[in-house]
Amino acid sequence: MLFRYLRANFLFWFGWIFMAVGLGVLAITLSVDWQPVSSERWLTLGMVLLALCFLVPGGIFAGRQLHRARRAVTAISRGRYVVGRVEEIVPSNERLNGRLLYRVEWSWPGPDGKRRRAQSPSLSAVDATHWKTGDEIAAYIHPSDPEFAEADIYGMRP
Repeated sequence: MLFRYLRANFLFWFGWIFMAVGLGVLAITLSVDWQPVSSERWLTLGMVLLALCFLVPGGIFAGRQLHRARRAVTAISRGRYVVGRVEEIVPSNERLNGRLLYRVEWSWPGPDGKRRRAQSPSLSAVDATHWKTGDEIAAYIHPSDPEFAEADIYGMRP
């Protein structure tokens, strides 16, 4: 179920690619036998800094997106069922193979009776048009955070 959420998550894969580039630059830098000339020390330092400029942001992007996906999967797999309501289908400002992706904006009643709003992960136009404004949608409240809920847009839980 986790892979289903990560496979369409651009920032997760972007982070991993950034980390791979940083690790590649770092591996090349460390494998070269640098001579102890002062100008080559600056080059080595510059290469290590370049590697870190890719490695650190990539790790942050990938780690954040992995955390978000795991949180969503936990809510769906172990959360308490609640009926959500589709508010609208909105473009996500992301493209996949030249096609615009969409998000389902939906709301659910919180523990205090107020309606909370959330968005689904990015979906293709075919997947997003499965719902219409006003439709009920299955949602699950996170077991340890009642302010967070995730709609079961992929039909993972019966």
